[in-house]
Amino acid sequence: MNPVLKLYLKIAVRAGTTFAVLLLCSDLILEGTVYPLKILFFFVFIGVIYSIATVSFHVEKIKGLGVQNLTDAALKSTQIRRFCLDMKEVELIEALLNDPTFGGMSLSKKGNTIRLRSGIEGESLGTMITLTLIDEREGAYVYEVKSRPRLPTVYLDYGKSLSYIMGFERLFGPSGDVSEVQLAS
Repeated sequence: MNPVLKLYLKIAVRAGTTFAVLLLCSDLILEGTVYPLKILFFFVFIGVIYSIATVSFHVEKIKGLGVQNLTDAALKSTQIRRFCLDMKEVELIEALLNDPTFGGMSLSKKGNTIRLRSGIEGESLGTMITLTLIDEREGAYVYEVKSRPRLPTVYLDYGKSLSYIMGFERLFGPSGDVSEVQLAS
Protein backbone atom coordinates (compact mmCIF):
# COMPACT_ATOMS: atom_id res chain seq x y z
CA MET A 1 0.00 0.00 0.00
CA ASN A 2 1.17 3.53 -0.77
CA PRO A 3 2.89 4.97 2.36
CA VAL A 4 1.06 8.31 2.05
CA LEU A 5 -2.31 6.60 1.77
CA LYS A 6 -1.43 4.41 4.74
CA LEU A 7 -0.60 7.55 6.76
CA TYR A 8 -3.91 9.19 5.75
CA LEU A 9 -5.77 6.10 6.98
CA LYS A 10 -3.83 5.85 10.25
CA ILE A 11 -4.45 9.48 11.12
CA ALA A 12 -8.12 9.28 10.08
CA VAL A 13 -8.70 6.23 12.29
CA ARG A 14 -6.82 7.73 15.27
CA ALA A 15 -8.54 11.11 15.10
CA GLY A 16 -11.96 9.61 14.36
CA THR A 17 -11.68 7.07 17.16
CA THR A 18 -10.59 9.69 19.68
CA PHE A 19 -13.47 11.99 18.77
CA ALA A 20 -16.00 9.13 18.65
CA VAL A 21 -15.01 7.89 22.13
CA LEU A 22 -15.29 11.40 23.57
CA LEU A 23 -18.66 11.85 21.88
CA LEU A 24 -19.81 8.47 23.16
CA CYS A 25 -18.84 9.36 26.73
CA SER A 26 -20.52 12.76 26.57
CA ASP A 27 -23.72 11.24 25.13
CA LEU A 28 -23.81 8.62 27.88
CA ILE A 29 -23.17 11.16 30.64
CA LEU A 30 -25.37 14.00 29.41
CA GLU A 31 -28.19 12.16 27.61
CA GLY A 32 -28.01 8.64 29.01
CA THR A 33 -28.29 7.09 25.55
CA VAL A 34 -26.08 6.33 22.55
CA TYR A 35 -26.79 7.20 18.93
CA PRO A 36 -24.69 4.80 16.80
CA LEU A 37 -25.25 6.63 13.50
CA LYS A 38 -24.19 9.92 15.10
CA ILE A 39 -21.03 8.28 16.47
CA LEU A 40 -20.26 6.65 13.11
CA PHE A 41 -20.85 9.89 11.20
CA PHE A 42 -18.54 11.92 13.41
CA PHE A 43 -15.94 9.12 13.44
CA VAL A 44 -15.74 9.28 9.63
CA PHE A 45 -16.27 13.05 9.25
CA ILE A 46 -13.76 14.22 11.87
CA GLY A 47 -11.24 11.51 10.94
CA VAL A 48 -11.27 12.38 7.24
CA ILE A 49 -11.19 16.17 7.73
CA TYR A 50 -8.37 16.00 10.29
CA SER A 51 -6.42 13.52 8.17
CA ILE A 52 -6.67 15.60 5.01
CA ALA A 53 -5.59 18.77 6.81
CA THR A 54 -2.65 17.41 8.78
CA VAL A 55 -1.22 14.73 6.49
CA SER A 56 -1.30 17.00 3.45
CA PHE A 57 0.69 19.63 5.35
CA HIS A 58 3.11 16.98 6.65
CA VAL A 59 3.72 15.56 3.16
CA GLU A 60 4.27 19.03 1.66
CA LYS A 61 6.82 19.90 4.36
CA ILE A 62 8.73 16.66 3.73
CA LYS A 63 8.70 17.25 -0.03
CA GLY A 64 9.94 20.78 0.69
CA LEU A 65 13.01 19.23 2.33
CA GLY A 66 13.86 17.62 -1.02
CA VAL A 67 12.57 14.11 -0.36
CA GLN A 68 11.18 12.72 -3.60
CA ASN A 69 10.58 9.10 -2.61
CA LEU A 70 8.04 9.17 0.22
CA THR A 71 8.60 5.96 2.15
CA ASP A 72 7.25 4.88 5.53
CA ALA A 73 10.60 5.81 7.08
CA ALA A 74 10.63 9.31 5.55
CA LEU A 75 7.11 10.00 6.83
CA LYS A 76 7.78 8.99 10.44
CA SER A 77 8.16 11.59 13.16
CA THR A 78 11.11 9.72 14.69
CA GLN A 79 14.19 9.63 12.50
CA ILE A 80 17.24 7.45 13.27
CA ARG A 81 20.54 7.43 11.39
CA ARG A 82 24.06 6.22 12.09
CA PHE A 83 27.15 8.27 11.39
CA CYS A 84 30.74 7.09 11.32
CA LEU A 85 32.93 10.05 12.34
CA ASP A 86 36.53 10.61 13.23
CA MET A 87 35.51 12.89 16.13
CA LYS A 88 35.58 12.17 19.83
CA GLU A 89 32.60 13.28 21.91
CA VAL A 90 34.35 16.49 22.99
CA GLU A 91 35.02 17.50 19.37
CA LEU A 92 31.46 16.55 18.40
CA ILE A 93 30.01 18.71 21.18
CA GLU A 94 32.20 21.64 20.12
CA ALA A 95 31.09 21.29 16.49
CA LEU A 96 27.43 21.17 17.57
CA LEU A 97 27.76 24.24 19.80
CA ASN A 98 29.36 26.22 16.96
CA ASP A 99 26.62 25.31 14.46
CA PRO A 100 23.84 27.91 14.04
CA THR A 101 21.08 25.27 14.07
CA PHE A 102 22.23 23.13 16.98
CA GLY A 103 24.10 25.79 18.96
CA GLY A 104 20.86 27.34 20.23
CA MET A 105 19.61 24.07 21.72
CA SER A 106 20.10 23.01 25.30
CA LEU A 107 22.78 20.33 25.50
CA SER A 108 23.40 17.72 28.19
CA LYS A 109 25.67 14.70 28.39
CA LYS A 110 25.13 11.54 30.38
CA GLY A 111 27.40 8.55 29.91
CA ASN A 112 27.93 7.93 26.20
CA THR A 113 24.81 9.91 25.20
CA ILE A 114 24.60 13.55 24.19
CA ARG A 115 21.10 15.04 24.33
CA LEU A 116 19.98 18.18 22.50
CA ARG A 117 16.58 19.79 23.09
CA SER A 118 15.01 22.51 21.02
CA GLY A 119 12.47 24.88 22.47
CA ILE A 120 8.91 25.46 21.37
CA GLU A 121 8.78 26.41 17.71
CA GLY A 122 5.99 27.49 15.39
CA GLU A 123 5.09 23.97 14.26
CA SER A 124 6.13 21.88 17.26
CA LEU A 125 6.47 21.80 21.01
CA GLY A 126 10.13 20.99 20.64
CA THR A 127 12.40 18.24 19.42
CA MET A 128 14.74 15.94 21.32
CA ILE A 129 17.88 14.71 19.61
CA THR A 130 20.05 12.02 21.17
CA LEU A 131 23.50 11.08 19.94
CA THR A 132 24.73 7.80 21.33
CA LEU A 133 28.25 6.48 20.85
CA ILE A 134 27.67 2.84 19.91
CA ASP A 135 31.10 1.77 18.64
CA GLU A 136 34.65 3.06 18.85
CA ARG A 137 37.73 1.53 17.26
CA GLU A 138 41.05 3.15 16.33
CA GLY A 139 39.84 6.66 15.68
CA ALA A 140 36.50 5.72 14.10
CA TYR A 141 33.42 6.52 16.17
CA VAL A 142 29.94 5.31 15.26
CA TYR A 143 27.14 7.48 16.59
CA GLU A 144 23.44 6.75 16.44
CA VAL A 145 21.48 9.97 16.01
CA LYS A 146 17.81 9.86 16.94
CA SER A 147 15.58 12.87 16.39
CA ARG A 148 12.00 12.82 17.67
CA PRO A 149 9.32 15.19 18.93
CA ARG A 150 9.64 16.01 22.62
CA LEU A 151 6.13 14.73 23.32
CA PRO A 152 5.86 10.98 22.65
CA THR A 153 2.21 11.33 21.56
CA VAL A 154 3.07 13.43 18.50
CA TYR A 155 2.52 11.39 15.35
CA LEU A 156 3.20 14.08 12.71
CA ASP A 157 6.07 16.49 13.20
CA TYR A 158 5.81 18.16 9.78
CA GLY A 159 9.35 17.17 8.80
CA LYS A 160 11.10 18.70 11.82
CA SER A 161 13.02 15.56 12.85
CA LEU A 162 14.00 14.87 9.26
CA SER A 163 15.29 18.44 8.87
CA TYR A 164 17.50 17.99 11.95
CA ILE A 165 18.90 14.72 10.55
CA MET A 166 19.61 16.56 7.30
CA GLY A 167 21.36 19.23 9.36
CA PHE A 168 23.63 16.52 10.80
CA GLU A 169 24.34 15.26 7.30
CA ARG A 170 25.18 18.81 6.22
CA LEU A 171 27.49 19.25 9.19
CA PHE A 172 29.16 15.82 9.32
CA GLY A 173 28.61 14.24 5.91
CA PRO A 174 26.07 11.68 4.79
CA SER A 175 24.85 8.98 7.11
CA GLY A 176 25.17 5.46 5.90
CA ASP A 177 24.73 1.85 6.64
CA VAL A 178 27.36 1.39 9.33
CA SER A 179 27.69 -2.28 8.48
CA GLU A 180 29.38 -1.09 5.28
CA VAL A 181 31.91 0.93 7.26
CA GLN A 182 35.06 -1.07 7.75
CA LEU A 183 36.28 -0.52 11.28
CA ALA A 184 39.70 -1.86 12.13
CA SER A 185 39.48 -4.48 14.87
